[in-house]
Amino acid sequence: PDILCIQEYAPNDKLSFDYPYKHIVFSQNSKQFGHAIFSKFPFITKGSFDFDNTGNNIIYADLLVEKDTIRVYNVHLESLKLDPKMDDFGKKEAIRYKDRISTAFQVQQHQVEKFIAHQKSVSYPIIVAGDFNNTAYSWAYRTILKNRKDTYVAAGKGFDKTFDFAFPMRIDFIMIDKNVTINHYKSYRDKYSDHFPIVARIDRKSLLDN
Repeated sequence: PDILCIQEYAPNDKLSFDYPYKHIVFSQNSKQFGHAIFSKFPFITKGSFDFDNTGNNIIYADLLVEKDTIRVYNVHLESLKLDPKMDDFGKKEAIRYKDRISTAFQVQQHQVEKFIAHQKSVSYPIIVAGDFNNTAYSWAYRTILKNRKDTYVAAGKGFDKTFDFAFPMRIDFIMIDKNVTINHYKSYRDKYSDHFPIVARIDRKSLLDN
């Protein structure tokens, strides 16, 4: 793809991403992994902002596409820290899971509020991609989606699955401004991690005219 966003990115000699421009920010808690934006378009500016008391963060880059600027955010919100493969999931450990999820939702709320405040200064088109660690029914999703469209909803088909779980669960998203045309959306089943890659093809003219 022209732009590739990876959460929890770890350099690996066996994997090569041959892009002329890249923005990699390692976690404040670890120099072994972080987040990355790879691009065929040159960067004008790039940056990141960390969240308090967590390894999650958001990185961003302003890209020069033809003669216009677009902002790309690579988002990784707080994990719920659930293991869907545990036999007692949702049964014996229900109370412990409830407390854990409640705490994670509160952390996510602070993270989303910080993101919303950060994006207010951007006057050009924005692409938001990332692992929200929450579903399309969540407050975090609905808040980030405001004045945007979910590329799966715009161009996807059937039940989508971005997380390796027993039933279809979408917690990874690509969002774009409402007036932009989405030509294609697809999720893959390549087993690189417990998340599946997703791709969206965005109509460039409608993006730059936005």
